[in-house]
Amino acid sequence: MADAIGVQADEEVHEQLAAAEVPPFFALGWFITWFAHSVDNLHHISRLFDLFMAAHPLMPLYVTAVVIKVLNVHVVNAAGMQ
Repeated sequence: MADAIGVQADEEVHEQLAAAEVPPFFALGWFITWFAHSVDNLHHISRLFDLFMAAHPLMPLYVTAVVIKVLNVHVVNAAGMQ
């Protein structure tokens, strides 16, 4: 499912990650910890937790796709595909 959402969110980044053979679970830590290990601001984490508790169970996956789309330059650089 993450693969399909990745294609919909940003096909270009998805193709670059696939070409670099980056596994689809590279952002799994964000998803399973609800971003708590990546975001230092307690207010932001609290808001994300509120969203995830009140929304569809796949909302953390949707948010992960949006973060990848917004930060696509950093994701591509981190994958070594400058």
